[in-house]
Amino acid sequence: MAEQEVEKSEKVEEKPLIEIEESDFVAYERSTGWYVVIIVVAVALSAFFYWQQNISGAIFTIATLILFLMMSKTKPKTIKSQVYASGIVVDGIVHKYEELKSFHIAVGDIVKIVFERPGFLSRLIVMPVADDQVEATVAELKKHLTQGDDRGEDIVDRVNRWMRF
Repeated sequence: MAEQEVEKSEKVEEKPLIEIEESDFVAYERSTGWYVVIIVVAVALSAFFYWQQNISGAIFTIATLILFLMMSKTKPKTIKSQVYASGIVVDGIVHKYEELKSFHIAVGDIVKIVFERPGFLSRLIVMPVADDQVEATVAELKKHLTQGDDRGEDIVDRVNRWMRF
């Protein structure tokens, strides 16, 4: 019993070197005109498909319109991230540096540090970073991981910005 108490007291909880709180995407303001344009385009496409006797195209267009309208109500989620000497925590999920291959910076409306894992089909880990914390975060990460070439915003962010999602 006394040994267990000593072991517990000897464990020192690691403190984060950098703490980041940033939204995962930009929430664009959508005016009434945005909704009108989306609806008019969808109705026109559906009418064209129906006129061409392509019922499945018309149904797909209306379903896409409904999905767009539902997605337009999505609000950004605040992602809390921390950088430790032994790894990173992104949205409550711990990733040790040994599990990661490299990182690169994706610059867009929101700067994101994208971590790559070893393996062909492994998922990327995306950590949004505030503009004023990019340099300090990259400097700390370079101590443990290799930095790949910086990239512009990915296609999903580009389409979201263009469509004001």
